[in-house]
Amino acid sequence: MHSEEPIGIAEGIEEEKRRRRRRKKKEEEEEDLLHGADIFEDSDGDDVDDVDDDDDDGTPQNFYCLITGANSGLGLSLCCRFLAHFLLTRPPNHHLTLIFTTRSAAKSLQTTEYILTSLRKTLLGSSSSTAAGYTARYTLVPAFVDLTNLHSVYALSLRLRTSYQKLDWVFLNAGVLTTAAGGGVDYLKGARDFFINPVKALTTPEFKLQTLGEVVVQQGPLEGKAARVRGTPGGDNAVVVVDENDGLGYIWCANVFGHYCLVKGVLGLLCNGGVRAGERARVVWTSSLDGHARNLDPNDIQCVRGQGPYESSKRLTDVLALTWQSSAGVDPTFAGEGATAADSNRRLPRFYLTHPAICATNIAGQHPLIWYVMLAMFYIVRVICGSPWHPITAWKGNAANMYVAEERERVLERRGKVKWGSGCGRWGDERVRETLVEGLEAGKVGPEMEEVGRRCWGRMEELRREWEGRLGGGGGIGGCD
Repeated sequence: MHSEEPIGIAEGIEEEKRRRRRRKKKEEEEEDLLHGADIFEDSDGDDVDDVDDDDDDGTPQNFYCLITGANSGLGLSLCCRFLAHFLLTRPPNHHLTLIFTTRSAAKSLQTTEYILTSLRKTLLGSSSSTAAGYTARYTLVPAFVDLTNLHSVYALSLRLRTSYQKLDWVFLNAGVLTTAAGGGVDYLKGARDFFINPVKALTTPEFKLQTLGEVVVQQGPLEGKAARVRGTPGGDNAVVVVDENDGLGYIWCANVFGHYCLVKGVLGLLCNGGVRAGERARVVWTSSLDGHARNLDPNDIQCVRGQGPYESSKRLTDVLALTWQSSAGVDPTFAGEGATAADSNRRLPRFYLTHPAICATNIAGQHPLIWYVMLAMFYIVRVICGSPWHPITAWKGNAANMYVAEERERVLERRGKVKWGSGCGRWGDERVRETLVEGLEAGKVGPEMEEVGRRCWGRMEELRREWEGRLGGGGGIGGCD
């Protein structure tokens, strides 16, 4: 399993505590934040308590967090960081049930062992009684899901609805990128782009060779597996045109549609949740720096006919997350059958959008030698060229996720619509930044994005209902009723 070692996690937690103290102190001073400004930096302030015990009366409280794509990379690191942060910053009467998804029992076992190893290293130096107290405050729950198999998504939704009464956080982290043979890289173009503009080349690379026109055909339930139909490798080859009635765009289904159906399936649990008293549950969508307006065609949101299905899926993620509960994103049937707009808006979860910037994960399945060359190049553009978007490690790549997970709701909502990014300084100090998004104007959705959002939400809902009907409805869908 390829992932970073959980070394230095205790130090990372201490840094996170310091940042949290500084954020709380400056909470009322952040009104005039400009795009691209740092939200927090490392600080040695020591003026507030480590434990977040506001409005806590000592009554046992249970919290539930779902993280998808936890078998490696960002998802695995997020499980470790979120759990450690919860235990070290929340009061001792708070208990966390951490539900993480993988694709197999073997992956779940590996993920569980890794999380426990990470946590043990975090708690080194604690007394045995303290360590025992931490152990009693969390439960790890592995779950299986293949986001390209809607039967699997329906099964997970049903399991969650029958097992729990609420969800407080959902991190939609899982994602795939399929590349053509030979490593999926145009090495000549990559080298040329690197020498012309190394930061741009390694921040928004344009030399990836993706498989185009790839679809996934929905077959039987879990054991049937969704069959992938290979498309045409990227480059100058002709694009395979696939009838959408025969299947679903593979990248789109894995990165967006599977998550969309999952959120709909557990919406009732989210409506019952809340990360603190008086705050709503949070759904955190993971995007990237790659998605641009030109990458998304509202007439082909699955991108089975277009170029760049990965970039298209990330732009669609941006549009859906940012137009949620705007005039473009309001959909009474998605909120719950029969629910009034006022009732739904009071109870619906908050949607937040993040990206990890550039991390040395193996999402594209590179050869180990290529991966190490890539790692060295990342350090060059960060340390020498001063790139603000190369945190490199998955731990630091989750800084934005941790910020939107634990910051006060009123602070986040004051910002308006934001795409939060995991930035850093030359020497790796974490800096959560607002990220410029085409169509987003001073924290508000512009008219062009509003229209695109309206069309995309409508098409997503059409496809969700169509496939629920074709596959038997998935055992019921949870609304905000």
